[in-house]
Amino acid sequence: MDIRYLQEKLNALLYVQRDADDILELKRTFFIFSVSVIPPIFLLTFLTYLLEVPVLQLYGWLLLGYYTLSLSFFLIVKRYVEQFYYCHSIVIMLITVYIVVRQGGILYSGGILYSSLAIAVFAFVFNSVRLGITTSIIYILGIVTVSILQPWLTPAPEMLKGNINLIFTTINSAWISIYILMVIFYVFDRRAKEEKTKNDKLKEIDDIKTRLFTNITHEFRTPLTLILGAANPSDQDNSFTLPSEGKGGRLELIRNNANRLLKLVNQMMSLAKIESGTMQIKSVQMNIIPYLGYLVDSCKSLAEKKKVKLHFLKNAETEIMDFDPDKMEDIVLNILYNAIKFTHPGGDIYLTCDTKSINSQTRFLILRFRDTGIGIPENKWNLIFERFYQVEDKNVPVQEGSGIGLTLVKEYLKLMGGNIEVSSKVNEGTEFVLTIPITNNSNVFDGQFFHPTAFTVSEWSEEIYPTSTLSVGNASDQHHTILIVEDNVELAHYLRSVIAPHFITEVAINGQDGTEKALAIIPDLIISDVMMPVMDGYELCDILKNDYKTNHIPIILLTARADSESKITGFQKGADDYISKPFQSKELLVRIHKMIEQREKLKLKYSLSPLDLSHADHHFISLDDMFITEILQHLEKNYTDENFGIDDLCNAMNISRVQLHRKLIAITGLSASHFINKFRLEKAVKLLSTTRNTVSEIAFDVGFHDSNYFSRVFSKIFGVSPGDFRKQKQ
Repeated sequence: MDIRYLQEKLNALLYVQRDADDILELKRTFFIFSVSVIPPIFLLTFLTYLLEVPVLQLYGWLLLGYYTLSLSFFLIVKRYVEQFYYCHSIVIMLITVYIVVRQGGILYSGGILYSSLAIAVFAFVFNSVRLGITTSIIYILGIVTVSILQPWLTPAPEMLKGNINLIFTTINSAWISIYILMVIFYVFDRRAKEEKTKNDKLKEIDDIKTRLFTNITHEFRTPLTLILGAANPSDQDNSFTLPSEGKGGRLELIRNNANRLLKLVNQMMSLAKIESGTMQIKSVQMNIIPYLGYLVDSCKSLAEKKKVKLHFLKNAETEIMDFDPDKMEDIVLNILYNAIKFTHPGGDIYLTCDTKSINSQTRFLILRFRDTGIGIPENKWNLIFERFYQVEDKNVPVQEGSGIGLTLVKEYLKLMGGNIEVSSKVNEGTEFVLTIPITNNSNVFDGQFFHPTAFTVSEWSEEIYPTSTLSVGNASDQHHTILIVEDNVELAHYLRSVIAPHFITEVAINGQDGTEKALAIIPDLIISDVMMPVMDGYELCDILKNDYKTNHIPIILLTARADSESKITGFQKGADDYISKPFQSKELLVRIHKMIEQREKLKLKYSLSPLDLSHADHHFISLDDMFITEILQHLEKNYTDENFGIDDLCNAMNISRVQLHRKLIAITGLSASHFINKFRLEKAVKLLSTTRNTVSEIAFDVGFHDSNYFSRVFSKIFGVSPGDFRKQKQ
């Protein structure tokens, strides 16, 4: 039978409501070790009958009877295991001392005093120094008492016969020593497990700290990047700079990101106060219903930006109670902020306010926050209240934040004497239920509300600032396109301000959008954040680097994750460079220019002069090589067909004209039409050198329907007419 099954059955037998795991383990250990004593005692009792030792017979029956009654009583009581063991050890030692006296003292005891030693040793299983010391003192007192009485004790006659005393001393010493060793091994094993648990806990704490620093670093680095960039306009090209004032201006950028940092610092300080026990609730007495409505109204602009409907439902217009306005603001806005963040456009968010009466003296305010968002898996319900925890889900629309908000909500409610419960279904929505006791003990507040400042509308703008807010010059490089993949609106806007004076720019709001745009436009370089919604930068990198249409595109990962492990992960996914926030705009531009220069140099590898298909078949191993090889194979099959053109090649390659054109330009420096023509011309060169066919015949053989056009193209590429080329070769 499965040991785990037996253990579960024994736990069920011994469990009492509210038993902790360690108490349950102590009960189980005591019961198992006590039961394991009964078979040896029974065998020794049977031996006393064979050897005719009546006093030890009595001892055996006393122990068997006591253990039977003791364990039966323990199964009935089974709550106070340590107190029970006090009584248990005293009774065993009294029985043992009584029998030792009957047998004539220690010298004629047959080694039964070891049983009392086993009782004293087992006491240390309880992790109670007091219990161990007490049982040891009782054991020593028993030995001292018997030793003092030794001169007046008469040995039992049977203990003087032959080797009876030696035999029982040996047997008792042996089996009880084995029992004591089992107890010692158990204690050491448990200590090893406790040490492992402790180490695992320390590792968990270390992981929490690592996650904290990672999240805090990410939360700090992005605003710092924007603040430093906006504060140093000299780092940017003068033809494309942020205005000083107005929407999207440098001052607004600095102000918004400074407020974001201030919010994070305040949350950290609040958490530190809670941990130190210095956080205070400053309650006032007033009508909470209009205050809640005021908080909801302050979030409506955020909801409108996200195209989410916000509803406030109340069963009464008045509810006078004590509460801390600042704490209540943080509680309500944190939950509403998350609801808006995790609800898709077109969804609904409801705040329902109600009261619940237990009796005439006890009433509670019940706040229900329900949304129609993405939901939370059931196994994550409790985790979301842990400090610095963030649900890791690729479908989460926004992953910014340090993971402190809901922790503060729970801690604030605990300080108020309330609690919070969550229920959720994935892809259906989430509901938070807050229960707050209603009291009326504070001073009445008759002042005005202060506008909540926890969150600002700018955090929710999902459109890049319009170009009208920028001083935009023409990009100095009209041939190269840079795709910026960044979910932070302000940072994407800032990156555009840095790059647009030099290159054509496109912007994507997340990894999935970036992947789709990269496949559609085939940019010359991609700059991508790592922590993004829907699809992160690592996944984007992995997908694009394993697609022959886009694998040639250099990718720079731009992120706050500056640790070595994150960089290694990025490079393993195929990233070409890794830049940590905050960064200098000049450094970013230098890296972009250098990468594009490297790509231009690589084009020489595929200059195709001359085209050699056999070389391609045997030596091309990269995705770029495979791409060129596939094109060459299609051209080899169809180049004689004058009707085979770019559209036919696109269909054969399952690629669009734009993708084919951009890919060939990036790899070879040739457009699709020039690439096809050059392939045919190389075939013509071989025919001119190895056959006597006329120029017109060769032109038709390699797919040119007009011999005059063939001659013009040939002359343009090789500098001589087809006829003169043949004469030179001859």
